[in-house]
Amino acid sequence: FSSHWVFTWFCRLRCFAADQSNNRHTMADKQTPNLSGEKVTLVSKSGGKFELAKEIAEQAQLIRNIIAVPNDGDGGGSGSGSGSGSDDAAAGNVEVPVRVVEDDILAKVISFMTHHFDNPMQEIEKPIPSDKMEDIASDPFDRVFVDVGQETLFNLISAANFLDIPPLLDLTCAKVATMLKGKTPEQVKEAFNIEGAFTPEEEAKVNGENPWLEEL
Repeated sequence: FSSHWVFTWFCRLRCFAADQSNNRHTMADKQTPNLSGEKVTLVSKSGGKFELAKEIAEQAQLIRNIIAVPNDGDGGGSGSGSGSGSDDAAAGNVEVPVRVVEDDILAKVISFMTHHFDNPMQEIEKPIPSDKMEDIASDPFDRVFVDVGQETLFNLISAANFLDIPPLLDLTCAKVATMLKGKTPEQVKEAFNIEGAFTPEEEAKVNGENPWLEEL
């Protein structure tokens, strides 16, 4: 990982320093709808196709927004792509390209959304109360879900951020936060195999704006 990339995520992890429960939208805020039978096919970066119920896919706000916008046939849309066309929509199956997420990560994201469709994830306490995930995530599924290597974990964070799935972003960021407990910038660099050094400005910003890292 580059120092700039990790630094950016340090700043994003500031959300765990303060309670933002009134400002965050979580799965637990929604009433679980019934399945309509409509399907969505998500297409990964490498072209892998994953079919799932539309209501499960719509836990990702990006996908919800894409499905909600009628395709005008011009091939436009956001960086993720747009629905595959009115024929698919009429047939009850919309194809949504997710061009920045690889097969293995997309499969894990789908497993998370499927598990929590009728079992909303409990909101994670902020600031996190411990450096142990069993004190942070009440569902054993969630604790096992983030018990992965660093590369997979950061890819999950990126996917959750891109697809706009707040509970998944909270869970994965909380896991990273537990890994930062009590570490100096140099120890963080070693632990995360960060290439390059933090600039003095970046190190001062991390230390100044994230004092909670020493308090986890």
